[in-house]
Amino acid sequence: EDGINEDVTGCKYPDDPSALIDELSEKDVGKDVLSSDESKNRFAKALKDAILGIEPELPGPPTIVDLKGLKFQLNKTDPRKAGKIIAEQCPGIFDEKEEDAFKYVLAYNAKNKLPILGWTVDTYLRYKIN
Repeated sequence: EDGINEDVTGCKYPDDPSALIDELSEKDVGKDVLSSDESKNRFAKALKDAILGIEPELPGPPTIVDLKGLKFQLNKTDPRKAGKIIAEQCPGIFDEKEEDAFKYVLAYNAKNKLPILGWTVDTYLRYKIN
C-alpha cells in the first residue's frame, strides 16, 4: 500500500517518475479515458486528491432554471440524433419506431444541457409515493 501511495502522490503527468499514468493508458480499460495529456493530468490530480483525502468538487444541479431560456424548438435531426444514441446504448430495450416521445425528451435534454428526463421521472415517482 505504501508503494502505491508513493507512486500516486509522486505522479504528475507528464513528469511521472513511476510511469503509472502511461502504464494505465496503455491498458484496454484506460485507452479511451486516458487518451490525451489533459485527461491524464485530471486523472493524476484525482488520484493524488483521493490519496490525500481531498474530496472532489462536484458541480451541483442548478438551483434556478430560467424557463424562458429553455430551447423547445428542435430541428428534424435533434430527435434522430437522440434516438441513435439511445439505440446504440440500449439496443435491447429501445424500439426506435415507437419511441418518438422519448427521443424528443432526450433531444430537449441535450439541447438545454439539463437532465429534464431525470427530473420528470423523479417528480413522477415522488408523486406516486405520496
